[in-house]
Amino acid sequence: MPVVIPIRFASADPERKDQIVRVLQEHGIDVRRSQVEGIGELYLLRANAGLASRGTIMDLLEREVPGWQAEAKFYWPD
Repeated sequence: MPVVIPIRFASADPERKDQIVRVLQEHGIDVRRSQVEGIGELYLLRANAGLASRGTIMDLLEREVPGWQAEAKFYWPD
């Protein structure tokens, strides 16, 4: 069952943010950006394989974007 995961970026470095989003999108992961009044910029990741894709996504970022943990926080449902 697909799930939508909010992503919050800690860094103000747009290049680092773009790199993370680009890597995810290049590997077929749907990531979209939107503006939310009162919150600002919000990124949403749609995981078609549901929570089972969590490990795959984390492994991908570990391999392709070293240090990504300091830049992005994924809000996975419990």
